Amino acid sequence: MYTNRWSFFVAWPVATLLLCVLGPIRVYDGAGLPITLQSFAVVLVPLLWGSRVGLASVVSYLLLGGLGLPVFALGTSGFDRFAGATGGFLLAFPLAAGMVGLAAESLLPVRTGTSYRMSRLLLTTTLLALTAGFAFGHGGIELGPNKGRIIELSGDESLHGEVLEKDGKLHITLSDKDMKPVKIEAQTLTATAGQRNNPTKLEVTVQGDAFTLTTPTEGDWLILQFKASADAKPITARVHYNTSKCEPCSNPEWRCACGEKK
Repeated sequence: MYTNRWSFFVAWPVATLLLCVLGPIRVYDGAGLPITLQSFAVVLVPLLWGSRVGLASVVSYLLLGGLGLPVFALGTSGFDRFAGATGGFLLAFPLAAGMVGLAAESLLPVRTGTSYRMSRLLLTTTLLALTAGFAFGHGGIELGPNKGRIIELSGDESLHGEVLEKDGKLHITLSDKDMKPVKIEAQTLTATAGQRNNPTKLEVTVQGDAFTLTTPTEGDWLILQFKASADAKPITARVHYNTSKCEPCSNPEWRCACGEKK
């Protein structure tokens, strides 16, 4: 499938390159969650080139990333990524590529004829649209050990923040990649909320091992800028403070547990 014009050995490196280019790119969804194009690329490649090219390119992509090429999510790399919190996610990529490729081959067998090519193009476009919706959709907000919302505070997922609400304020604690507590020492945090054209800076204080700040107004975007040290590059995290109750899980929407990522 999709290799009648391109040989396997041409399509393979092209597909691998596409994975390496798209994998580290980060965008934000409607809820302010950072997501990458990694998942989209993993299903796009076998959909375009079939199971053989899809499986070979995904395995090559994982090997390149494991060997040190910064092609994983957020530009990370190394074989230690396979043992971390997202290790199972990476290891499932070959299975996902193979299944998508086989499904595409069964739905879009290679035939000839203008009308059939148009039908195949239409079906491919439909599958791409459905695939994009699946790949870009997040599986739910990740909750931490204390059932607070997890935000990423590093470029390589080695440091997280857990956002909890209590006593009318937001409390943000730090944890490492294994969700073990991290003490606040030289780290700093600034926070703004409100509309983009009229943001309000929120007061941030340190109480024990947590940053504490005023609760934003319902519906506001909370923009957090974290620095691991005075000269470190700031990391930005966004939270849409939607306090509407989610009926299935009874939590406010900003930390809805439905479809929580594992």
